[in-house]
Amino acid sequence: MPIITIRISRRESQRIARLAKQRKVTRSKLVRDALAELGDTGKRTAADGWRDTQGLITTGLTDLATNPKHLKGLGRWRR
Repeated sequence: MPIITIRISRRESQRIARLAKQRKVTRSKLVRDALAELGDTGKRTAADGWRDTQGLITTGLTDLATNPKHLKGLGRWRR
């Protein structure tokens, strides 16, 4: 992978470091993702806007598919 060197201000460097830490990625990955997003203008879907929030909400039922209590009556015809 080619290496590129750029000059940025100390404030910009601190901002990149802070954002990378918040998103738990390297600074390089953060910059690559930002560049990729700049190149993808017009190709975004509605789901792309919500992608960073996926997985934040849990239902509280971690054993939904394994606990017999939750599986009671599964496959039976209900009237």
